[in-house]
Amino acid sequence: MKCLTVLLLILAFATGCRTDRLSPEKAELLVLAKWESPAGKNHWKFTLLEDGAFLEIIRSDNQRMVLEEGGFEVERPDYLLRYIFGPCEWSYDEKTKHLKITIVIDHFYLKADVSELECMLIDTFEGPISEDGKIWTATWTNTMRFDPPKPDVVTPAQVIVFSAARD
Repeated sequence: MKCLTVLLLILAFATGCRTDRLSPEKAELLVLAKWESPAGKNHWKFTLLEDGAFLEIIRSDNQRMVLEEGGFEVERPDYLLRYIFGPCEWSYDEKTKHLKITIVIDHFYLKADVSELECMLIDTFEGPISEDGKIWTATWTNTMRFDPPKPDVVTPAQVIVFSAARD
């Protein structure tokens, strides 16, 4: 319980999306928490660092999202995917045991066959962590913002149960 309290205190001050200044070896030493949802359509995994950054984010299609300046690109014969991160934040409220993760992709572009999608994506996960610190029940919302301005597209909120991951 004492370790959990220390962990939660550190989480209370955590924000940011800064992995570029850490070597992989040093980053691994600073891992604070790992949360993973069950495999399947809505599979997510977050690795949070002590200094408020993310070491990695793995999204539902098992695509590792590289948190680097300049963004990320995948080009294949059948599609092109590009994204540039905006602010990625996580915070923890010790009193309510409430964890919130927000992932912003400032620019998302996907071209597949004859269709294209270009927008800003905002994924928010928030909810309570169990007393024993092993389960996080989060409500996930996804918002797409388009340019030129069109109405936001917000997917219906879904509840995802994460487990504290052990590697």
